[in-house]
Amino acid sequence: IIGTFDEITTNVPEKSLVSVKKSSGGRNNTGKMTVRYIGGGHKRMYRHVDFKRVKDGVAAMRADVKKNLEREVSYRLEQRTAAEVFSALDKVLTFPVPAAVVEEERRAMAQQYAQAMRSRGLEAPKDIPDSMFQEPAVKKARVGLFISEVVQREKLTATDEQITARAPSIAASYENPAEVVQYLTTDRQSRVNVAMQVQEENVTNWLLGQATTEEVPVEFDKVMKGEF
Repeated sequence: IIGTFDEITTNVPEKSLVSVKKSSGGRNNTGKMTVRYIGGGHKRMYRHVDFKRVKDGVAAMRADVKKNLEREVSYRLEQRTAAEVFSALDKVLTFPVPAAVVEEERRAMAQQYAQAMRSRGLEAPKDIPDSMFQEPAVKKARVGLFISEVVQREKLTATDEQITARAPSIAASYENPAEVVQYLTTDRQSRVNVAMQVQEENVTNWLLGQATTEEVPVEFDKVMKGEF
């Protein structure tokens, strides 16, 4: 980052911070003349203000792109691993689930479905059949009960140290990571969300430790496309 003003001039603008300022010539968006006696005039340019004045060059840009890609790949691999772990867990769990727990989960799924419909500008159905979410509700409730028991028995609840350690990785992609970290660790709801992420990772790692696993190399393009 340049800390002096030697490169600033009053007569020659920085080309990367200049763009053409177009004129309408008195015509509207359909090309119809609406205001007369407006000619082309002198060519005018619009100057952008580079407040940050970051001039680190190509090397710094490459390092930043690499860091962002590594973070994105790591996140996608973690999400895929967790999804496969919980999918495998669902297949081996067979214990009965209390009807009240299933009903509570089914209602929550129905509400989420209705909210998703309305957010897309669609009209949510007034009467959603119970059978629509019955099976996924049973599976989710069963996995949830199992995870709650494992978390309590194995003490997998997120610790303050883990929450503090996770916040910087979440905030890394923001313009001011320090402020985001402060918010994530002090705002009550944000801290709860981070804690849930950490707890899910703790459970995933614990389950992986109980199973036989195999590491499989994946091509970068397939990771980015979700084809793995």
